[in-house]
Amino acid sequence: MSSEKITSSEIPLLFKNSLHWNILNWSVDEWNAFLNDSSVKYPFRVGSMLCSRDPQWERNCEVADMTFSDFFKKFNEKNNPKNWWYFDYKHIEEWLREKADKMDINWKDFGHPEITAKGSTLWIGTKGAHTPCHIDTYGCNLVAQLYGKKRWILFPPSETNNLKPSRIPYEESSIYSQINFFCGCSDFSEIKNIYVVDLEPGDVLFVPFHWWHYVENLSSAISVNTWISCELDDVCRVEESLVKYFISSVCKNVSSEEIKLILNPNEDDLPNTEEVKNLQELSWCLNQCSEMENKMSPNDSESNYGLKKITPEVFIESLKLKCKDNFGVNMSVNNNLIRNDVINAFCHPEVITLVRKKLQNFPV
Repeated sequence: MSSEKITSSEIPLLFKNSLHWNILNWSVDEWNAFLNDSSVKYPFRVGSMLCSRDPQWERNCEVADMTFSDFFKKFNEKNNPKNWWYFDYKHIEEWLREKADKMDINWKDFGHPEITAKGSTLWIGTKGAHTPCHIDTYGCNLVAQLYGKKRWILFPPSETNNLKPSRIPYEESSIYSQINFFCGCSDFSEIKNIYVVDLEPGDVLFVPFHWWHYVENLSSAISVNTWISCELDDVCRVEESLVKYFISSVCKNVSSEEIKLILNPNEDDLPNTEEVKNLQELSWCLNQCSEMENKMSPNDSESNYGLKKITPEVFIESLKLKCKDNFGVNMSVNNNLIRNDVINAFCHPEVITLVRKKLQNFPV
């Protein structure tokens, strides 16, 4: 398949053993030696290996500051019965700037020779480290597995309603599913199209625009990814600006403790953003947005590119095997839940699309 067809594909693509980077051959000790600086501590997200009713949102995870030397001691452990650790979503240019040129990452074989380590993001975690199910509202995704094994569970855009989309916790460019895929205690009965792939060192996965994905380390694992712009990104920026404007307005009228229930930690400064700035951003995005019809027509058919489509029954049974612990007590009914429902109704992807289309009919 040519590089031009890769990023235009409407189905996920798996490229087995397709990397030729030197870092693919690095041992754990070599990674430790490369990353470690005894004078610098980095933030690691710490989650629980126990089952819970809700996904393990970033806000509910602890953050442990440690050197890479201390982290790799946990990375080498075969069993971490209580916790997992994750150095996740770290832009290499930002976090490892002086080391970026020494990492021979280049996406030229996939049509993007201009993207190197400086345009890539690093993910290093122990077994069980995971990202809740979500879609990236901008771009498509290329993922390279460098060490260990990582499971990707993917769902086409047609499954959006069945995945119970939520903008709480709010994070720009991410729409989360309220379903917890870390264990089998959730209700998966409405989901019909499920694709599963286990990435091994040397594998590259292409995740198309607006495909849902849940990602979990099956062992201690290292991977990198990069996001590629898509033609519909300008449309999505308008919609994301609408969501930001609404969420920002809500947060100005609630307590600081309630704000923590609405926002992801990286959005904590949103309540302090002046309304005029949100409106300026929205206006800019509208001006950038060309008039185009939504050309997405998801292909839910079985692909021949290495992903395995499984039945909902098999999927549910596989997750139930992980449910060895009782989940926590339900939250009592309160005003926060009502607000969450209002926000999720207003910010549902279908509603935001309708608002954006209406808004584009007015002069800016």
